[in-house]
Amino acid sequence: MRIQYALILATCFWFKNLLIALTINLSFSTSNLIIYAISSYIFVFIGAYFAIQVASIVFSKPTQFVKTSHLVAICILCADTIGFLFLFNEFLEFKIILYIMTILLVISTAMPLIRFLNQMTNEEENSLFSGWRLFGCIASGFSLAGIPYIVLVSILNLSSLENEFSNSYFFLVPFIFMINSSLLMWLVPNLFGESVLIKNKQSHFSLFNQNPDAVFSVTTDGIITDVNREATRLTGYKTKELVGLHFNMLSPVNHDPINQLFEQALTGTSKTFETHITNKKGKQLEVKITVARIILEEKVVGLYGIVKDITEQKKAEKKIRFLAYHDDLTKLPNRRLFEEKINYAVFHEEEFSLLYIDFDRFKRINDTFGHYFGDEILKCLGDKLTSSLPEDCFISRLAGDEFAILAPNTYQKERVATTIIEEFRNPIKIHGYEFTLTASIGIAQYPKNARNSNELLKRADTAMYVAKEYGANNYQVFHEGMMELSVDRIKLENDLRKAIENEELTVHFQPKYHAMSNKVIGAEALARWKHPLHGYVPPIDFIALAEETNLIVSLERLMIKKTLSYINDWKKKKLEVPRTSINISIVHFYQEDLVPFIEENLRKNNLIGDEIEIEITESIIAKGELHINEKLQKLRKLGIEISVDDFGTGYSSLSYLVNFSIDRLKIDKSFVQNFDNNKEVIAAIIAMSKNLNIKTIAEGVETKEQLESLIALDCLEVQGYIYSRPLEIQTYEEFLLKNNELTVY
Repeated sequence: MRIQYALILATCFWFKNLLIALTINLSFSTSNLIIYAISSYIFVFIGAYFAIQVASIVFSKPTQFVKTSHLVAICILCADTIGFLFLFNEFLEFKIILYIMTILLVISTAMPLIRFLNQMTNEEENSLFSGWRLFGCIASGFSLAGIPYIVLVSILNLSSLENEFSNSYFFLVPFIFMINSSLLMWLVPNLFGESVLIKNKQSHFSLFNQNPDAVFSVTTDGIITDVNREATRLTGYKTKELVGLHFNMLSPVNHDPINQLFEQALTGTSKTFETHITNKKGKQLEVKITVARIILEEKVVGLYGIVKDITEQKKAEKKIRFLAYHDDLTKLPNRRLFEEKINYAVFHEEEFSLLYIDFDRFKRINDTFGHYFGDEILKCLGDKLTSSLPEDCFISRLAGDEFAILAPNTYQKERVATTIIEEFRNPIKIHGYEFTLTASIGIAQYPKNARNSNELLKRADTAMYVAKEYGANNYQVFHEGMMELSVDRIKLENDLRKAIENEELTVHFQPKYHAMSNKVIGAEALARWKHPLHGYVPPIDFIALAEETNLIVSLERLMIKKTLSYINDWKKKKLEVPRTSINISIVHFYQEDLVPFIEENLRKNNLIGDEIEIEITESIIAKGELHINEKLQKLRKLGIEISVDDFGTGYSSLSYLVNFSIDRLKIDKSFVQNFDNNKEVIAAIIAMSKNLNIKTIAEGVETKEQLESLIALDCLEVQGYIYSRPLEIQTYEEFLLKNNELTVY
């Protein structure tokens, strides 16, 4: 690119010289013109190339500038002198005094010309037509245009020319022109340079003082020489307090790292780094420092340090990282951080145990009291886990009420699990309520059971489910035989889903009796599932599975449809069917279309609401929500009675019974079967029900002693094996045939 510029500049200068030579009224030969043109162009190109080559160089020494100027001057003189010698060799008359003057004038023109060219090239302004730049270009043109004329006067005999040179002093005109042009050229770089200097100085002060970050100017010894306003705001010191201090005075006690970075910055190997400084009040700030070396005459004389306060940025980054790796509710590490911790331990081949914890009955409490209350319990669980275990056990909340612990092999896994189980046998008190949340724990070991985090978590999770299968509130250590149980559980879930879709589940009916008359007063519809391979699956197993896998609504709707269909069939056969109760879970009760669904199925089967009863769990009324009562009222308007199942085992306040539309309380079988220890509780429930005009029924009655005790407390509605087990459809139909007269109380 520079060669191209040199060719263009040389061509213009050479063409100007050629025009001057052709306009001089002296004869010359054509061959001499060719030699003149070639030699002149060569020297002009050399001078132009060097001029452009050095234009962008910042001269660090005066000798560089002088040498360059002399070289360009020699090229200009050679181009004109040698060219004219060949072209006008018949008219040579070498005037030594004039030629010396010519040399001096060319040098005096070249020096300010090079200086001006250098200033113009390194100045940031790009426009040619601006102030001193334009004036300097015009002055340069005039100076260069006069050089060929003084060379001609110095080496040729011009007496043969016409009248203009007949005057003996007229030859001085070109010299006078050049002297004035040279003086002007010496003036232009000074004025232009002063303008550039002022502009650069203003830019420097603007950059220094108006910089939004703190700027420090320090010597190579680390002494602060100047600061901007932002630096005083950042540090709390005044300018006069900072100037003269060593920069280490702003850094922490350990100066070694900052000194090392300072040394690197002086050599140019480090330009940006993060560190700490301490302000006047003693507060430690995190800062990012960008370093620019101050170089004068090729020597580093100091540094500019641009200091950005990143304290808040670091806090934000720390908070973002915390949120990314911690549970927002309990503040414990989350699953991502837990898996990273496992992977780290695996990478370093550390042996450890993974304990997977799930709290029994938490879902029921969460559904009963709502998610806000459940969140408070989860916080309490997290705190209790943290306080009950050694510090080097890593605790994480994975999801919901599932927690995990990474325990080093310095602790016995069984002992850690036992500590947790014992700790959570103590009740938790929150907002006046007291809960006992037992823990089911699955344990997997690295490297015995798995080689990576995913497999290890799966195996611990499998062991935890086995612990639940064994009645919960215990721990199980994983073994390979459990994989079969896990696979069986998945298969069972798929089979249950298909059984519901294909309506393969059946309904059994357990009669309810009046204890004094021994007459049937109703029945409870109960779901039963006969698996094609495993036979009858216990209701406690498949109903719990349905709740965990969100199949409970589909299951209960299937029971509603089938129960109402059977009642319709029996009524068509002229059988008198007692009021039949159907169980509805809390999840199903929150479905917006529950009441319309029941209405539609009653209509399809030509039934009225008086013929059925809905059994709800105590957790539904414990919520005390207005729209729940509204839904209960709608069901009662249809003639449907509402009973509360398993009453006394939940967490409801008795005051809710006053406000809610309840017809019957069902005393839980756990009270009945341990009657002697629960007699006062049963008596209190019966007495309260009478005062509220609510009926009571006891379930799970199996012995004559239990029956007589209930009669003594005036609980006359009973249900249990003492009268009948749940009956299959055909058996229950035969049972209805034998009971032609049914008394409904």
